Amino acid sequence: MNKYMTALMNRPFMYIESKRIAEMMLQGKSEEECRYEAIELNALQMPSQDRRKTSYKEISHRLFFLDDFLLEKFRDSDAYTAKAILAYAILQADQLYYEFMREVYLEKILLLQKELTKKEVLNFLYKKAEQSEVVNKWGDNTKERLAVGFMQMMRESGFIVSNHEEHQVKRPLINQGVREYLRKNGIKPAVEILLGELL
Repeated sequence: MNKYMTALMNRPFMYIESKRIAEMMLQGKSEEECRYEAIELNALQMPSQDRRKTSYKEISHRLFFLDDFLLEKFRDSDAYTAKAILAYAILQADQLYYEFMREVYLEKILLLQKELTKKEVLNFLYKKAEQSEVVNKWGDNTKERLAVGFMQMMRESGFIVSNHEEHQVKRPLINQGVREYLRKNGIKPAVEILLGELL
């Protein structure tokens, strides 16, 4: 059974927080030290300890999918490229979001279809509910919030540009060095989504 989650409903992109954890990792701090600083010393700058715990767990899970090169580029690159690198990590960390991006977003990019609607995101989730017991157990309110979370994720990571209720799909901006590295060393299905092309 697929391990579908609803993390993107409450903890979407967390770009700044992820940068802080990545910096700790690149300084050579252990997992215990990173966790202590994030939760006990509030390096994530979040009000409640519960929120720090769940956010740290999600961020460290995502950053696990970045090798040393990508982790450094995430810290040091321009904001567009750094956000794309984080999006690449999230595509590997979140199965349901990955399937949505593969089945809906990538198809639109390849077919040169510009517009994405919230209804299409919801339709994807209802289709998954027919295939998965896990998703089928989620109520309409959960699916609604998750659809909003997916679109927020896409907006923050550069996959869509939104103007009021209209959402246009686009390819994220990624610097050439990172683009070439991903082509050669990345996880192909996730790289195809990120670059908007079949390799």
